[in-house]
Amino acid sequence: MKKIALIGLVSLAFAFNLNQVYKCETLGISFKDNNKTYNVPNNEKTKKQLQNSLKELYSVQIKPEKSSLVVYVGKKSDTLSYVKTIDKKVKLYKTKASDLFILTDPKSSQIGLSIPSQKMIIYYQCK
Repeated sequence: MKKIALIGLVSLAFAFNLNQVYKCETLGISFKDNNKTYNVPNNEKTKKQLQNSLKELYSVQIKPEKSSLVVYVGKKSDTLSYVKTIDKKVKLYKTKASDLFILTDPKSSQIGLSIPSQKMIIYYQCK
């Protein structure tokens, strides 16, 4: 019983609160090249290269709102509209042009930012 209560408490602790700005840093990226998927984690060996490659996308900020998600990249911001919930838990947001998608899981403090034109997903840890 204690274990279940602890899991519930941890889940609530990482839920995104509305109208609060979160700072998110890259955990890693996944991209496709020649029909192969590559995963690059953010660690001591890859951090500098990821920072150089992603530039302003290395660290972003998000602000969850009632039916949208505001993303801040450098001095620019964009509002992504809520699209649907996948598997009854992961919320999907997209820009009007559908050139950027974000997946959020209410049970964790991580998000995935998908850029279809680049065949890339950037994973972030948000605080």
